[in-house]
Amino acid sequence: MFLTPIDHILGVLEANAVAYRKAQETGKRADIKAWKDAAGVAEVTCVGHMRAALTEIAALRQALDDMTDHYTAMISSGDCGHWDPETDWQVIAARAARSDDA
Repeated sequence: MFLTPIDHILGVLEANAVAYRKAQETGKRADIKAWKDAAGVAEVTCVGHMRAALTEIAALRQALDDMTDHYTAMISSGDCGHWDPETDWQVIAARAARSDDA
């Protein structure tokens, strides 16, 4: 699921950097074209991975909300004992993490 294949992104960016250095050193049209092609691939790759990561992040946020709501509802029902689930460190951390997302 989550965590974009960072090694793939880094490899694409490194290929772009190598092509750029070669184009600067030689100044040849073919090398400049190769660099522009590599830059295009890098942009498409990074943007695609960022979109996928944002979609996965949204799913993880929703799962965190759902799990926290389920847990607090279960505890508040009294079926698992009697305490305030909002004082549990896990609930506090989950709510704090989500408050930064707004």
